[in-house]
Amino acid sequence: MFWTKLKHSYVWKRILYERVTEPIHLNLFSILVSLFGSYRAKIDFDLILRQHNAYGILRAADEARKLGLQSVTLIEFGVAAGAGLINMCKIAEKVSSITGIDFNIYGFDTGLGMPPPQDYKDHPELYQQGDFPMNRDQLVKLLPKNAELIIG
Repeated sequence: MFWTKLKHSYVWKRILYERVTEPIHLNLFSILVSLFGSYRAKIDFDLILRQHNAYGILRAADEARKLGLQSVTLIEFGVAAGAGLINMCKIAEKVSSITGIDFNIYGFDTGLGMPPPQDYKDHPELYQQGDFPMNRDQLVKLLPKNAELIIG
């Protein structure tokens, strides 16, 4: 999957923007962390896809452990095709293995894509009714047991 993404030019632009603009010593250290570092270290160096989710999930697990909790609930509003929700599930699985905290994951969506824009604040120049559609049946098959899709 990773290698097929490298075929797209937008991926190379993102790599150039995110990594090449960093100081060279940080990039070299990031290579070492990506090859030999723990999952926690990879999150610290933003080497995980959707690093904002990875950081939040790890932080929630660490806080839950401090509070003596056994599980944490993760919620995503606006699931669309489900790439973000599936990514959250994969991150949660790995974080669970290093922290011992279980996760219950819920994704909320209408299942119909974007509603029609009401005014300029909805950015009708960017988003139209029906953008971000969902294939519910296919997405439900991909979700692990601790994840649930709520349509409505």
